[in-house]
Amino acid sequence: MELDLDLTEQSLPVYEALASRIRLNVLRLLAERAMNIRELAESQQVSSAIMTKHVQKLEKAGLIQTEQVRGRAGIQKLCRLSVKDAHIAFPDSRATPVRSFHESHVSVGHFTDFYVEPTCGLATEEAIIGEFDEPRYFLDPMR
Repeated sequence: MELDLDLTEQSLPVYEALASRIRLNVLRLLAERAMNIRELAESQQVSSAIMTKHVQKLEKAGLIQTEQVRGRAGIQKLCRLSVKDAHIAFPDSRATPVRSFHESHVSVGHFTDFYVEPTCGLATEEAIIGEFDEPRYFLDPMR
């Protein structure tokens, strides 16, 4: 499986998972063969409880899969690598940045009672009215 990433919040679990030397080592080990939590913990010289937290982050990011299997001493969690490649798409610097906004249409009338807080501003379809984050422009005649 291939993992495509971009620089958005939905990719944050992957970046977080890759931000640890232990988790990177776990990915290398799992590329060779499936391993249980105890084996992974011993290989990194950490407790099984700590390794469980690392495995959860990798699993949340979709980089590994786990399954409960029978072992010699009961049930164990077996971990497998679930991706072969990860590709990161960086934003195109030539592209126009996408800005979020909220559009409201006010019916005919002169309203002077309002409450605004940053980030806010007014605009027509052609131009920005006044300055952003400056409530006095909500009384501007262009509004």
